Amino acid sequence: MKKVRVTIAAALMMVAGFASAQQLVATSYVEQTVASPKLGTSVGVVFNNAIEVGGFYQQSTQRTASESVALPPRTEQEFAGAFVAYPITQANLVNVKLNVRVGVSNGQNFVITPAVKANLQATKKISLDAGLGVRSFRPTLMAGIKIKL
Repeated sequence: MKKVRVTIAAALMMVAGFASAQQLVATSYVEQTVASPKLGTSVGVVFNNAIEVGGFYQQSTQRTASESVALPPRTEQEFAGAFVAYPITQANLVNVKLNVRVGVSNGQNFVITPAVKANLQATKKISLDAGLGVRSFRPTLMAGIKIKL
């Protein structure tokens, strides 16, 4: 899993270097799935056409041995990969984007997760995210805070 993290970090540094005129953003989020809530972080670059590209890492909040035993063996504990967010509509303070994440779950399963996310601009540098996604054909809810760096 360390190789995935190092690869993601290197890719993000390269993207940030190539897109120095673009906006770098970091997001901290929580995602509620059927199995358990997940905490995650993503870093990306927003281009002039509002398309966002980056990487993410998230893990389950249930990490103790007793809680892990209670979960089915295929329950996702870690999920890391890349994402792209494409704008659907934009208003003054609200943006709606189609967000597709592609990555590796638990270091062995390839996963693609689509979501629709709305973004409310709270201040010039801080915005609030909320979204609805799909994981294993079941709905997920997301909420987070995004900071422009």
